[in-house]
Amino acid sequence: MKREAVATLAFAALLAALAFSSSPREVGDASEYVRMAERLAAGRLPGAGESRHFIAYPALAAPLVAALGALGSGPLRAFTILNGLLLAAAFRVCAARLHWAWCAMVFAGPILWWIDKPHTEPFTFALLAVAFSLAESAPWWSLAAIGAAATQNPGNAALLAVIAAAAAIGRPRAWRDRRLGLGLASGAALALIHPVYYLARTGAPSRLAGASDIRLVTAPEFFAALADPNLGLLPNAPMFTAAVVLASCALLVRAVRTRSPRALCSPGVCAAAVSAAWLAFVAATATNVNHGGTPGLSRYATWFIPLAIPLFQQADRAFPRAGRSMAAIALAAAALSAWAYRPSRPEAAASPTRLASFLWSRHPSLYDPLPEVFAERLRGLDENWLPVATPGCEKVLLPGRGGRDSVWPMPCAPVPVPARCQAPGALCYANRTRTGYAFAAARVSAPQAFRLDRGAAWPPSAEAAAAGILASLAWWEMRIAPPGSAGAIVAGARLAGRVFAWQAEDRLFVFALDTAPGASLSLEPAREMRGGFTAPDGAVAAPPVELRPGNGPQDLALPAPQPWVILVASARSGRDGG
Repeated sequence: MKREAVATLAFAALLAALAFSSSPREVGDASEYVRMAERLAAGRLPGAGESRHFIAYPALAAPLVAALGALGSGPLRAFTILNGLLLAAAFRVCAARLHWAWCAMVFAGPILWWIDKPHTEPFTFALLAVAFSLAESAPWWSLAAIGAAATQNPGNAALLAVIAAAAAIGRPRAWRDRRLGLGLASGAALALIHPVYYLARTGAPSRLAGASDIRLVTAPEFFAALADPNLGLLPNAPMFTAAVVLASCALLVRAVRTRSPRALCSPGVCAAAVSAAWLAFVAATATNVNHGGTPGLSRYATWFIPLAIPLFQQADRAFPRAGRSMAAIALAAAALSAWAYRPSRPEAAASPTRLASFLWSRHPSLYDPLPEVFAERLRGLDENWLPVATPGCEKVLLPGRGGRDSVWPMPCAPVPVPARCQAPGALCYANRTRTGYAFAAARVSAPQAFRLDRGAAWPPSAEAAAAGILASLAWWEMRIAPPGSAGAIVAGARLAGRVFAWQAEDRLFVFALDTAPGASLSLEPAREMRGGFTAPDGAVAAPPVELRPGNGPQDLALPAPQPWVILVASARSGRDGG
């Protein structure tokens, strides 16, 4: 049995094992594909307004849906089988033209998560893998595969021109080859099915995007699907990224030594690079960048993985033993990906990755993510409310309200905001520095629909008082200490709507919202402090607060009822707020 056949069987076995270890489920737009497949299996076309997505992928699943339905099985299994067949067939095509170790870097990765999901990611991935495996050896088949991929995602149609141009450059007298003309014609015909179908049924060429979605995009938008720590392919597929970097560096060194850049700048590699740029633009214009129905990274990120195949092919030719040397690495990468992207893994698009959390909290000025990503990763999917901040207020996203409202979220220290960030509709990041915040406008190409969450922002009557007191306490030398957390002076509270605290070794700031009669704090200071209260009507007439370390918590009654109360205590003279 040939090497590529053995590798394909091994990959198919991996797919089967992962599929059997998971229960198929609908995510994202899966219900639309399932509904269309069921209608097609019953011999009916989908209704004109039933789905935004085309019927090509559900049509492939329809025969399996009908067959399994006759056996009493549901439609989800049909999509699992279809996805497995598509990926295994694409792997077979790739393995015939590339060492299996390089193939494993492409196929044993994030795409594994979609194996049992009724979603087009395996469909698009498989067709792009076929297209770029054959881009140099049989470009006519590449063109047909691209056209098929464009049936579901019309943006792929532009790759027809890219592949055709690469073939013309790489093959002398390419246009005299009848096969290339037939491939281009078949690819274009397939790509036209989508707009013709929707023009006939709805009067518009597509329901996925309109003319308003085509616009110049900013750099953060353009690179999000590739490099964003939450969405991007490169940070979320480290073994694949390492393989791409290794192959690129090896070919670059060889090009310098031989003074021949042909391997690194071959028509296939250049076509893949241009295609990556185009697909990054298509992904950047999507209306829902931080979408659900993923294991965390963007669905669009999977589009880029097959584009590495021409690069790996050049590395395989230039270094024939490299594939054999990478065998152990490829197996380790496959095992890691099978665990990290196992189909049973739940969706994870509503919380930041560890890398993003680290960057936002430790190096907040290093990069400013797309506002949609920042807000939804911290607040939850489709939560278009601002302001929002990291738990320690290291990075804050503020909405421009023209100075009409408080825009700083509690418990972040409210500091003066530049005029450009106060303009209505503006979005600005406040990035923590050693002594305050540095402000940077969010770089987006289209207006963002965010609403003000007044419950998360400081009460207007309290903001100025809190800002002045926190500044006098040098809040940048303090830390936020949630009540009851490790080392927190405030051990707990009762009969108060919300309580938070800033503290340092020798000073304390506590803010309590909506104190009811009988409200109190439970405090455990590590040293003696003295202070007092501030409330909406000014300083509260009350005895000075004395905080002393002792055996157990010290209960302190709060002025009540009050919309808000500030407690300030300090071990130093001149730093109490009473």
